Amino acid sequence: MYFVKILALSFLAAAQASCVVIPAAPGGITSNAALVRRDDAIELVPRLPVECGNGVSYDKKEIDRAFTKGKKMSKNGEQWSFGNNKFPKNYGSHDTDVFKNLPKECKDAVNAGSKLIEFPIKKPGPWTDGTQPGYDRVLMLRTEGNGQTRIDYCGVITHRGADGNFFKWCPHTKP
Repeated sequence: MYFVKILALSFLAAAQASCVVIPAAPGGITSNAALVRRDDAIELVPRLPVECGNGVSYDKKEIDRAFTKGKKMSKNGEQWSFGNNKFPKNYGSHDTDVFKNLPKECKDAVNAGSKLIEFPIKKPGPWTDGTQPGYDRVLMLRTEGNGQTRIDYCGVITHRGADGNFFKWCPHTKP
């Protein structure tokens, strides 16, 4: 009987210890990304459509298709080219509009040494090798460590309405 009581108390203690509530950040996630479980890891993935100016918008499916292709190519070390540009490539600009709109998770990771990379997104379908990449890019976060590479979605950016070769943030729209 004593053994049964000890066993029952052990299960009760284990159940209580494993039920931990983690509060959400004040105000919640306000970016165009969501934390979801995918491939046994928590990743940022597209969740809302975006508007990139001049009437050009991308829905979640279009964004996810470009993100998935760019992610796969980056992880495999592949690049497609058009002229002197190869994609996916490091995002080398420090456009104020882009950085002020980056999700906090992406800003924090960049400040900790992760790299932002860009991959074309265009209508009517996915960008393909040897074709004009257009004005818009999916912006991703590349984090390397412990022999693994992780690619997270950060947002969509555009050259539309930006000066020179700079980018502007594509804000999310209502679904």
